[in-house]
Amino acid sequence: MMDHGGMMQMRHGGGAASEGFGAVMQKMQGAMMMAMAIGDPDLAFACGMIPHHQGAISIVRTVQQHGKDQTIKAMAQKMIDDQTQEIKELTDWIGQHGQR
Repeated sequence: MMDHGGMMQMRHGGGAASEGFGAVMQKMQGAMMMAMAIGDPDLAFACGMIPHHQGAISIVRTVQQHGKDQTIKAMAQKMIDDQTQEIKELTDWIGQHGQR
């Protein structure tokens, strides 16, 4: 299995998809770092995972728009469905437990 370091060594094609990925990653990382500053570890996790999942959904949409492989596009749709559900679950949990 390739690790993240190996993926980073692969050639980048550039273009709109790469630019979109970079912008999403920067936005996601900032929001996740803000959440990690929350003192309660459970709440920090829940609040940090929401922008993580939102970022993943944005990246997946870029793949759906610019990608060509139908298997990847099908996996991407499953990821959107799964992560949308997880965002709902995290949001519901925060609504019930967020005032600690």
